[in-house]
This record gives sequence, structure tokens and C-alpha cells, in this order.
Amino acid sequence: MLVYNAALDFYTSIYRQEIGIISRLIAQSAPIVDIMLATQARRDAIARLAITSNRLAHSLH
Repeated sequence: MLVYNAALDFYTSIYRQEIGIISRLIAQSAPIVDIMLATQARRDAIARLAITSNRLAHSLH
């Protein structure tokens, strides 16, 4: 989780707020997660986002 928080330093406050809203929605709704993970293309996009966020966070150290 620390890596995720460090990566958020690169984003605007509005973008961070939107990510928080989406995170809460996902945490509360399993069907939304099912929709997000429904195709390989979506899973790949999520994986690329995670890799990019981690790379940005590691560059801070």
C-alpha cells in the first residue's frame, strides 16, 4: 500500500479524489469488479496501470 500512496503524489488532488471514490465503489460492489475483470484486455490494462504506478513510486526513493 505504501507504493500506491507514493505513486499518487504524481497526480492532482482532483484525480486522487476520483481514485478514492472509485476505490470505495469497487470495495463495496463485487459486480463492478466482475465487470472490470471480464476481459483479458481489461485485466491487462489494470496490470499496466499497477506496473506504471509502482515504477513511479519506486523512482521517488
